[in-house]
Amino acid sequence: MGFDPVQVRYAGSEWRELVELPFLAIQPIREAIFRLDPSCSLFTSSHLLLVKLCLHARAYRHALPILNKPICHFPAGPEQNQLENQQPTLRTRHESSAQVVRNSSGLSAKVTYREHLEYFLNGAMIYMVVKQWKKALHFLTIVISSPVINSVSMVMVEAYKKWILVSLLDNGKLVQTPAAISSHTIKIYRSITKPYVTLAGAFESGDFSRLEAEVEIARPIWHTDGNTGLVLQVVRAFEKFRYHKLGKTFAALTVSDAVKQAPSRSGRFTNTEQFIATLIMSKAVNATLSHPNDLQKSTMLRFSNLGSSASALKDSLMQSQLVEGSWSLASLMGHVEEGDYVLGMSKEYVENLQRNQKQPGGPLKGGKNVGSFSGGFDIEEDIMGDLC
Repeated sequence: MGFDPVQVRYAGSEWRELVELPFLAIQPIREAIFRLDPSCSLFTSSHLLLVKLCLHARAYRHALPILNKPICHFPAGPEQNQLENQQPTLRTRHESSAQVVRNSSGLSAKVTYREHLEYFLNGAMIYMVVKQWKKALHFLTIVISSPVINSVSMVMVEAYKKWILVSLLDNGKLVQTPAAISSHTIKIYRSITKPYVTLAGAFESGDFSRLEAEVEIARPIWHTDGNTGLVLQVVRAFEKFRYHKLGKTFAALTVSDAVKQAPSRSGRFTNTEQFIATLIMSKAVNATLSHPNDLQKSTMLRFSNLGSSASALKDSLMQSQLVEGSWSLASLMGHVEEGDYVLGMSKEYVENLQRNQKQPGGPLKGGKNVGSFSGGFDIEEDIMGDLC
């Protein structure tokens, strides 16, 4: 296929549209990240660029191989080097690029604290689109749990709004706030996001009329925040979680009784039995429908939480999750050991160790506790200061 620079002059708009297409840059950037660091454990400026391009181009699944890798390191600054002017030892193969990619290496632009938050917020939005609610909730939890001094940033507030909605979509209720967040910060979050907190309360109350009213009252807020789509999904999920609750109370009941126990007031479902069948086929509800021979009798809804097939499927899923979790844990432990070594070589730790050796009762040089952190290790700087 050839390119004629003369002919392309007659298709200027089409040429520019092709050149500016974000999707064309996604694949090279993703491959570049993997080639620089096969473990993808080192956060670089390319990570944020990739997720932003995937969102803009709506190529969401192209970002998943990167998003699924846990972030364990950030590019090291001069203050983190053992010797400020010392160059890292370059090797043919390495498990992590944390000791190679530094702010001075040029392989990554300087990563700021805000960009770190934006990466996880944008990553959570990609997980939301593909409806991987648990992973989206995890990413949002990272953002809202980030350390702050006096107040929270707008990125964190935006994440908290989505955290409330995703909590409802994943669990049918507002999950417990992470313990890492201080009570003062939680008060700030709730005071700024009152419409979302009120919506969650209406959802948990089981009153669809109240939920519908809260959605309508705050419709301009959802639109301004760009969360209208998520809110509408919360409304659609209301009926699903009502049948989830029925499964925890009843082993079996007729469809007519199920309608009495969980009446549909949304007006979206003219045929309740068809709606329940949709929930079962999408695996949103673990149950079966039994049609009687007598057409005058109501169809029976049987919840199979304790069924053998359901149990086997659940065990198989749990086993695969355990295997995946064990590999992730093994990888994480390797990065923790590497982080301990880097911290032990840091200027702050060495200075602290020297101070303790001068004090009576301090650790002796060459003793067993030289590498431990029990000697009153104290850093006054912000623990996220390297990212600012």
